[in-house]
Amino acid sequence: YAGNYCGVKTQWNNGPDLEGFEYLSYTMNIPKATDEIGKQLMCSTMAQKQLAPPGLLTQPEYTAYLCDCCLTPCSKCQASDNYGGDLTDLTKGLG
Repeated sequence: YAGNYCGVKTQWNNGPDLEGFEYLSYTMNIPKATDEIGKQLMCSTMAQKQLAPPGLLTQPEYTAYLCDCCLTPCSKCQASDNYGGDLTDLTKGLG
């Protein structure tokens, strides 16, 4: 995406007209860049082991977690999600 509309005048390869705009900021769509990575971590076997009762979640919370990750059949999931492989051990591959 390159709108380049600020002060308009002439656009595209000549760049945006930034007259009157003292600050320039760049943004990145963080959810688009990190969403799949976060889901891969949070829905991994490693996370399940830590969250499962009597771990960090109660049984109702864990059931909701399994549904949110589409790890068990529930009304919000059409199929199991594939997040690029399973993380089974946090220490694997480190060192």
